[in-house]
Amino acid sequence: MEIKIFVTPDAPRNRVVQLKDGSLKVSVSVPATKGQANKAVIVLLAKWADVTAEAVSIVKGHRSRRKTIQIESIQSVGGHNEGRKADRRCDGS
Repeated sequence: MEIKIFVTPDAPRNRVVQLKDGSLKVSVSVPATKGQANKAVIVLLAKWADVTAEAVSIVKGHRSRRKTIQIESIQSVGGHNEGRKADRRCDGS
């Protein structure tokens, strides 16, 4: 499944928020240098989607805040586990 995301690097904390349009706002506490933020985004989204980091990849936007992410093995954002709500948040802990 492909998901559109907007990334905020150097944020006070790691966080994933699903927006009403189905896209995600992803905040990571590391800077956007040498791919650090991209790596943090992958790890955080893997935790959010309850998959391994290997199941998450950046399809488009490697050097942009707007990215398209591919997550393998889920049907829809926030919907692959029955108990998930559409506005599910993840703070990385």
